[in-house]
Formats: sequence, structure tokens, C-alpha cells
Amino acid sequence: MAITPSFGSLLILLCVTTLAAATNVPLVDYDVIIVGGGPAGLSALSSLSRVRRTALMVDSGEYRNLLTRRIHDVIGSDGVVPSLFRHQARELIKRYPTPEMKNGTVLEIMPVQNSSDELPHFEVEIDMGSEGKPSLVTKTARKIILATGIEDILPDTPGISEAWSRGIYWCPWCDGFEHRDQPLGILGDVASIFDNVMHITTINHDVIAFTNGTQLPANEADELENFYGIKHNYSPIKNITRAQDGADHFDAGSQSEFDIFTVHFEGDAPPVNRSVFFTAFASRQRSDLPYKLGLKMVNGKIDNNFKGMATSMSGVYAVGDCNNDDSTNVVHAMFSGKRAAIEIHRKCDLLCFPHSLYRSDLHHSSFLFRFISTLGT
Repeated sequence: MAITPSFGSLLILLCVTTLAAATNVPLVDYDVIIVGGGPAGLSALSSLSRVRRTALMVDSGEYRNLLTRRIHDVIGSDGVVPSLFRHQARELIKRYPTPEMKNGTVLEIMPVQNSSDELPHFEVEIDMGSEGKPSLVTKTARKIILATGIEDILPDTPGISEAWSRGIYWCPWCDGFEHRDQPLGILGDVASIFDNVMHITTINHDVIAFTNGTQLPANEADELENFYGIKHNYSPIKNITRAQDGADHFDAGSQSEFDIFTVHFEGDAPPVNRSVFFTAFASRQRSDLPYKLGLKMVNGKIDNNFKGMATSMSGVYAVGDCNNDDSTNVVHAMFSGKRAAIEIHRKCDLLCFPHSLYRSDLHHSSFLFRFISTLGT
């Protein structure tokens, strides 16, 4: 027998009344506020939009790959300029009725629980101003997703920051193929040299490890050259200059970028030309929000539960480069954003209906929620 809309309305009313008797669910502006508008934040917002969760994404406009020429190893988007990738994602998300996207900077996130029988939520202070003129607003949400990313700590050697991510890269999967078979230099501390070598042996063969004044032990230097064919240069680096820009010298047919750099040294050591550099510099959290919230950190990354991206604070999730699941690339960022969105959708489901009506062994929304959704109420 068909169920009438009036019965569906009564069923919803019964569920809400039952929950209200047990727990006070505060009214909030959004189910979720997402901090960060890179691939991780956009992926989370897209997934939440698909299940009609209300979500606000706040984008500061700061991205690790801001200056990167093209995104690679992303099926369907290989070779796309990062800014175009973000623009296209935003345009697709705009088709849905429940998400909002704002440019701004999240200054504070404050957990709130007004009484012992009230479920906690968050107040988020956002600066949505522009051109140096602050415009502070406060929004509330049940859950928070941090997609705040990391930033690389570059040495002060002249020339490195100027060419960063444009001929000097940190990810061989993202940028290595475009510089295959070209003379490559490894930049970084001595401890990272051998780990870096493992990533590029199939891509480049004319390789020099520059250790900038620190000499490798003789046995390690011999191993580098005899086993891997990699030379070692420990002369202190004065600067690195660009002789040719791969953005202007790009072969679309072979997908090759042809940069040329010259490494100049202190003293009388002769300069060395390289076409590309692979690095392993340290990084840090781009935002101070994880520290303000007191989240558990592991080696400078936000500790999280990889199954659902939950952090040490209930209701806060960390996705993309800022978390500690040991992967930093666009595909990983999108995956982690999706995973957090699914987990949050389930948790928000639990906020709306009594726990007795939810089967914990199901990995998707409760039967009751899906049943009511079919009624069109």
C-alpha cells in the first residue's frame, strides 16, 4: 500500500520529537564549514553537495601549487593549469543548491556547547574583507573540515624561491615526466639524498646531488656514483640563475618542458648547468588553526583517523596535505576530501535521528533517513 505524504510528515515529526526529548540539537548556519579551497576542500564540498548537506567553503586563495605550470597524474585533468582546475570545479559545484563558496580567511574556530544536554557545534570567525579592509563575520556549523594545506620552507639561496615549482619541483609524479632524460640536480640535506634518488632513477640518468657545503661520507659518495651513476657536488652554492624558461620552451607533442639553470658556487668552483631540480625541503602547516584548536600533531602534520579523516577533536576533520597520511598530491587531496564528506554525512545523520534507529554496521546513511528521503517531504 502506498504511503501518503501526510504519513511521511508524521513520521518525521515523531523522529524529531523523540530526539528533542533526549538531546538538544542547536540550530546552526551550516552542516559543515570547510577551510581551504584547493582540491581537498573542493572535493569535500562537491561530495557534501551531492547529498544536499549545507556547507560553506572559505578560500583564502593560498595554494601550495599556486605557481605550478600544470597539474599532472590526475585522470581527466592531466595538463590543466591549477587555477583553471579550481575554476572548473567551482563552476560544477555551483549547480547544486546547498553549497556556498566565499573568499576569505578563517581567523578562529571555537567549539561551543551551551549546556550539558546540547550537542556541540562550532563558531567560526571569518575575515571576508578585501584590499586590506577587514570584514568580520561569524558563522556556525556542526562539523569542520580543515583543508588548509602546507607550505614549503625554502632555503634562502638566491634563485630557488624565484623558480620554485617551475623547474624546481618536489613531486616526481607531478612534474618529473615533463623533464625526463634531462640533466637533473638534487637539492636538499645529506640525509634526504638517498631517499630522493629512489624516486627519479627511471626518469633521469644524468644526475648530480648538490649538498651545499656538506660532504657525504666516502663510502656513500662511492655508492651513489657506482651503483646509481649519480655524482656528488658538495661546494657551497652561491646562487642559481635561470637561463631558459620551460614555460616558453614547451613541446606540446612530447609534453616536455625545457628549462635551463646555472648553479654558481662560492669560491673558484666552476658553475654547473642543470635543466631541472628535484628537492626534499621541509614543510609546515600553512595555517595556525590546528595549533589554536589544540589538535594532536605528528611530525608537524595533523594526526587523523585515516578511515574518516577525523582529528583528535570531535567534529573536526583534516584532509589533503595538512594531515599525516603521508601523501601530498592532487589525487590524494581529492580522495581524502571525499572520505571526510562521507563520514560527516553519516555523523550528521546520527544527529538528526535517535541512535536506536541507526545500525552501526551499515557504511552509509541509516535506513530511516533514506526511507524518509523517498517521500519527497
